[in-house]
Order: sequence, then structure tokens, then C-alpha cells
Amino acid sequence: GFNIVRPFLNDHIRNAIHFHNSMESLHEEVPKEILPQELGGDTGPFDNYESAKAVFDIEPHFYRVQEMIKANKELQ
Repeated sequence: GFNIVRPFLNDHIRNAIHFHNSMESLHEEVPKEILPQELGGDTGPFDNYESAKAVFDIEPHFYRVQEMIKANKELQ
């Protein structure tokens, strides 16, 4: 999959992406202290509830903006 998007990435982004074939390889790059337990880390179970809630809470705003853009285009 990565080879499909690779040509569209600039060098900075392309060089920032690392794939790991083991937990040991991951832990050489990322300290266990900041990883969730699912990735062999020490921070407890992964929980993105607050982040997901924040995204879902602002979703209606995007619909309002889309409607405003549509209405503006119709006026032109």
C-alpha cells in the first residue's frame, strides 16, 4: 500500500515514515513510556475516546460551512 502513495509524498514526509517488523524494532525508535500497552508500552490501554468525541462534536460545524459555501456559489 505504501508504494502506491509514496510518489505523492515529499522527501521530508517519506523519510519520516518508518515501518517495523517487530515490537523490538518499534521500541528502538519509540520509547515504551509513551506507547499504549497494545504496542508493548507502559501507558495503559489505548483510549482515543476524547479525541474521537472532539471530532464528532465539531462535525455539524463542517456541514454548516459546506452549506454556506454552496449558498455563496449560488449567489455568484
